[in-house]
Amino acid sequence: MKRKICFLLIACVLWLSGCSNGGNGPVSTQPIKSVVEYDRMFRITCLSNQYIYDSKQMEKESPLHFTLQLEYIGEEPSVTIWRNEAIGGIEMMHANGESVLPLVIGDTLGSTELKKGEVYTITVWTGESEYDYLGGFSPGDYIAAAHVSFSLDYDLEKDVLCFIDLPFVIV
Repeated sequence: MKRKICFLLIACVLWLSGCSNGGNGPVSTQPIKSVVEYDRMFRITCLSNQYIYDSKQMEKESPLHFTLQLEYIGEEPSVTIWRNEAIGGIEMMHANGESVLPLVIGDTLGSTELKKGEVYTITVWTGESEYDYLGGFSPGDYIAAAHVSFSLDYDLEKDVLCFIDLPFVIV
């Protein structure tokens, strides 16, 4: 339910911004992003090159383009985070919240040092696996559901878990 409300709110804002540009170009050419700040320590950003993707112009190797980033913004010069194989990922979902193809994250424990103010790219997601699995994309409303998961200690007791939804459309 929370995901649907967030999707509708973002879609309305994007629609209104498209209506207010006086017809000077489609919304699809504008990059979009969603940002979450966690406890004044981390900034998590999900970016897309565009809001509307044309299914007829998609390339099999890279039909979509989303980037998930993590930035440490706390008080110390750096922080060490403990994570599984991947700090996070992006999953493609239909607008109703149903997964297109489930995201798989490994379970190998490791650590990463994040320096204050440096942006760390967690993943660049192109939707290639989903495109291959489905044989292309059907037009419709979708969500790039990003998540970041790590811990502030080796014992994995101080967890950071953030979710970001970034809606997009395939025409």
